[in-house]
Order: sequence, then structure tokens, then C-alpha cells
Amino acid sequence: MEFDKIIPHIGGFGRCHRTLAAFACLPNLLVALSFSAGAFFALTPRHHCRPDPQLLPEALRNLSGVSLLNHSLPRRTGDDEDGATGWSRCRLLHYPSARAAALLPNGSVACTRGWRFEPSVGLETNVVTQWNLVCQNKWKVPLEQVGYSIGWTVGFLTLGTVVDGLGRRSTFILSVVVAIIQHIGVLVSVDFLMLLIFHMLSGVALAGLFLSAYVARLEMCDPPHRLMIMMVAAFCTVAGELLLPGLAEMCKNWRILQGVVTTPFLILLLYWCIPSMFPESPRWLLATRQIGKCKQILQGIAIGNGVNVEDELYTQCMVFNEMDSVFEEVTRFRPYTFCDMTTARTIWKNILILGFTTFIGNGIQDCFSQNLVGYSPRFYLKYFILAGAEGVALLFLYFTVNTFGRRGILLFSTILTGLSSLLLLALVQYLHEGVHLALSILGLVSACAVSILSVFFAGEVVPTVVRKEIQEDQSQHHQAEEQLLPTGSENAE
Repeated sequence: MEFDKIIPHIGGFGRCHRTLAAFACLPNLLVALSFSAGAFFALTPRHHCRPDPQLLPEALRNLSGVSLLNHSLPRRTGDDEDGATGWSRCRLLHYPSARAAALLPNGSVACTRGWRFEPSVGLETNVVTQWNLVCQNKWKVPLEQVGYSIGWTVGFLTLGTVVDGLGRRSTFILSVVVAIIQHIGVLVSVDFLMLLIFHMLSGVALAGLFLSAYVARLEMCDPPHRLMIMMVAAFCTVAGELLLPGLAEMCKNWRILQGVVTTPFLILLLYWCIPSMFPESPRWLLATRQIGKCKQILQGIAIGNGVNVEDELYTQCMVFNEMDSVFEEVTRFRPYTFCDMTTARTIWKNILILGFTTFIGNGIQDCFSQNLVGYSPRFYLKYFILAGAEGVALLFLYFTVNTFGRRGILLFSTILTGLSSLLLLALVQYLHEGVHLALSILGLVSACAVSILSVFFAGEVVPTVVRKEIQEDQSQHHQAEEQLLPTGSENAE
């Protein structure tokens, strides 16, 4: 008895399944808005020290405009932050004496009156301008970004176990509530340390939200529709990334943008109030032996798909009676943990391989994106190229994966990513600018394809829950139970 064989008996991928899939795709849009907002919050605009008249000779104190800046700010020598030309960002000219007749400086000092920030893209104020995270404090910006990434990593590792233990729906609701609290904490932060802590914790909650929704979507679908639903959810993510710059242009202030990003998460609380919008995964309930709840949810889906339960599901030959016979004496809840995989070598091999390709695909995207800086000095152009590359990768996967298979396309995308990287590394001095740009974009698209397909492939080949091997002296009904397919695919074991 396989779970995928149950789906045709409850109406197949009918109206109810499509509605549930749409509800499960909405969180991707909101997660993308929140995740991409970090790029705007930590964007460092052009800046320089505010002139300090007290450091100037009396003859120069009445200057204003460009003249005042020319006499107050040293010219950059190429080793100040990004090495660009213009006024120094972190130093003020120092004159021998305020009353001295000489108008030539004899050195420079650190900024004494703060910084003046030029208008930046999207937001006029962000966390950098709020707390002057420049010059001697510029290290705090990458610290905040690394902390946010650590939060996502911790969330995936910890809440991934919670998803298998408590269920997809419970973890999703928990993550939504915690994410709203952490987003509000970011909104009302009074200093950088408070922002750092709440932003990192919001990454933990968003990772749980994303993971639980992803797994629930995957388990909801039968094999022919999994790729399509995954694509719809991924395009919701791209839509969120493309929508955010417009919101930033309208909000101007980072706190207002954070409030706008946080508010839609309140909509997800409806999933808590209305269980039918995001039910527990029947596949997970069946695998963990919660047969009563599983049958109840399947009955609701069948009714939503227009199947007459009284006429079909309760006849002697139908699937619910078969479930009752298989699990006649096995109804106790059986949770599974990560440690249950220690005896499954095939699963470990799949996890290590797909985990490595996901790591490579995500990590090398930053390397390719750095090559775009020289061609796209404006932030928006680079931002839209990155979002567009993800969209192109999704289209490529949609038209090729079902035709050539997951494994073949993953191998092809990985080879293409490696070749692009090696050509850029070895021939960077000899390549024409157009070829250099084309290879960077090609590598970026293929790297996105690798990371997206690796996660999707892992969701299909790794079991829903991991079961230990059957002992030879177990009873016959336990042996029948072990034959149930506890995975999200036909070939999961």
C-alpha cells in the first residue's frame, strides 16, 4: 500500500489539492520580501564626514558648499574603504592651529561630528545611517549579515527535526508566531545589538516557516504535479524579490519598510484559525501511525475534490478499509528523529551529495555576482540581474527536468557551473568584457539551477520519516506496515 495510490481514490489532484497548494505557496512570497529586505537595510550609501568648523582656520570658517568640503575633507588615496576617488569617507583635514595664518593642513583626524549620507536607492534611511555603521564601525554590517545567515542555518538544522517530530502544520504555525514577534523586535530596535539579536532570531523562524511549507507542499502532491507546484512556489519567491524595490521606493524609511514586510505575516495566522487552509500532511500522519487524523484529513480533501465519500470510500474494497486492515493493531504515534538515519547508508549518501551540491550552488552565486559589480555599479541593476537569473533557472528546470530527469539536469547544471567558474578564474585577463559578463551570468543561472534542483531532489529521495529495519521475528502486521511508502516520491527508498 503506497500513499500515492491513495490520491486517485480521493479525487486526484483536484480542486481541493490545487487550493491547498496555492495556500502553501503564499508563504514563499512573504519570506522573499523579508529575506530581500536585508539587502536594503544593510546597503551602505555614499558618505563623508560632516565638516567641523572648529578644525579650520578662522579665515576658512565662513566657507560653505563645495569649498567647505574641499578644505575640510582629504582626497582619497585609493586605500580608503573601496579605493574609489573623491573625498575621504572617514577623515577630516587637520590644520596646525585654528588661529594660524597658514591655510595648509598638516594631517587628518577621524570624523568628529558624524557623517553626511548621500541619498541612496530605495531607502533614504536604513540601519547603516541610523547608527553610523561606517568607517570604524563598518565591520558591524557584515556581522549583521553573517548573523542573519547563521540564524537561517540554525533554523534549518533545529526546526528540521521539529518538523518531523511535531508535524508540518504545528511547526509552520509556531514559526509564523515567532517570526511575527521577531519582526516586531527588529522594527522597534533601539540599538544595533538589539537589531542583531532580533534579526538573527527572525532568520531562525523564517527558516522553519520556509521548510515546513516546502515539505508540506511536496507531500501534498502526487509525483506528476510536484515539479509544477515547486515552480509556482519558486516564482512566488521571485515575485517577492521583484516587488520589494517598489515597496522600498514608497517607504523610504527602513522602519516603515519593516512594518510593511511584517504586516502580511498576520495573514498567515488565518492558517492557525482555519485548519483547512493548511492541514497537517496526511503522508506524515500515515508514516507516523496517526491513522485517525490521517483518515479525517483525507476525507475532507475528498469532499473538497467532489468525491462522494459515502459511495466510494467506505466500501469493502476501498482504500480506507485497507488502511484499517494494515494498521489494525498499530495506532500508537511513532515519532522519528535525525538519529534514525544512522543505519541507512543510502539515505546518508543522498543527503551528503545533495547537501554538497546545494552548498556549492548557493555559495558560488556570490562569486559570480561579484563579477557583475564592474558592469552594474547601480544597486538596482545588480539586484534585478540576480532575481532574473533565478527566474531563468526556474524556466530552464521546468522545461528540462521532466524530460531528461532530475539526476541528468543536476549533473549538467553542476558541470556548467564549474566550467564557467574555471574559465573566469583562468582566463580573466584574456577574456573580452562581453564574454566575461556572459560567463558570469551563465554561471549565475546554472548555480541557481543547481541549488534549486538539489533541494527539490532531496525532498523526493529522502523519506518523510526514517524507519529502522524490520527484525526477522516481528509480527506480520508490522511487516505490512513497513511496506508503506513513507516518502515523497515513488522511488524514495
